[in-house]
Amino acid sequence: MKEDLKQILNDIFTSSQYNIIESNNYDLIASRNNYNIYINIGDQAEYQKIRKLSNEINGNNQDGNSIGIYVVTDNPDERLYQYADKMGIILWGRDQLALQIGKAVIADIEGEPCNLELVQPYSTAQSSQEYCNDSYYDYSVMNDTTSEQVEQNTEQETVKTDCLNIKTAPINTSKDSAVSIAKAHLGKIQNATLKFVPYWKYNYSVYTEQNYKSKTIDISAEDTGYLNALNGSHESLPVEKIIEYVEEPEYNYYIVSNSLTREEASSEILKNIIEKNTKNIRFDKTAGEAIISEHKRFKPKSSDIDYNLELVYLPVWEVKDKRNSIEINGHNSEVFSKPTGNDVEFM
Repeated sequence: MKEDLKQILNDIFTSSQYNIIESNNYDLIASRNNYNIYINIGDQAEYQKIRKLSNEINGNNQDGNSIGIYVVTDNPDERLYQYADKMGIILWGRDQLALQIGKAVIADIEGEPCNLELVQPYSTAQSSQEYCNDSYYDYSVMNDTTSEQVEQNTEQETVKTDCLNIKTAPINTSKDSAVSIAKAHLGKIQNATLKFVPYWKYNYSVYTEQNYKSKTIDISAEDTGYLNALNGSHESLPVEKIIEYVEEPEYNYYIVSNSLTREEASSEILKNIIEKNTKNIRFDKTAGEAIISEHKRFKPKSSDIDYNLELVYLPVWEVKDKRNSIEINGHNSEVFSKPTGNDVEFM
């Protein structure tokens, strides 16, 4: 499919009087009058690939005679177009590609050169906004930060150009705040590292009615839960929202890979939902002067449960002294009483 798309793009740019240059680094290079268009092709738009193409072109574009186009066969959402625009890359999704194909075909029929408009196709009033709609810090709840510092930091944060393409809880605790919190628990602090810990987030609803003798037992509930994707523990995280991406930190950080697969998590979560919504009911009846009690358990079936599952991340500060370490929730500044993973040694 990629080769077919390369041929289609070859035809589009040839129809627009560009010369096609073979390249080992790009899928296509279209050139005309010393102006180069570097073209990469993909199935799905990704922030990292947009950033990579931008960095490569900016490094070779000292005289401003080059541009990059990222062509994908799906329809990206608005934020990807905004991000590409910020990075100086033109993003063509399925709809824009179809439009360019149509223009090239009509131009060939009429015997005229195709007129390519090399501008970002998705242009709205919102495109001038910061492409990371949720800033790296939520200053309204940051610890130990004055309003003057907030203004200074906000100015610094707006110059960031890179994002991490992960769904995560917003980071509301700065590195300095995490170190300050840790001082009450550790000796001489040596370092603090931000890590993004994976969780399987699930929303579910269950509804069923079960009959027993003359009674109708109603089992209905809706809830949200989190399963730690490292150690399999069920946790109640005080997360108000999950954002689609976050600005890339300038200091040490890493993203932890999940240990539990989606299938393993799904099985464990389904088991937990059933257990949580199982009802133990006592029925009393009289036989003469005696009262006879009977206990019955009613639980939902898997078919009674609707739920969705997605991998999200929680920002966690790991602060260490020479011998010990603690973890601090980077979202709400709470100190964890238990490690978030299996390989963390606590005091």
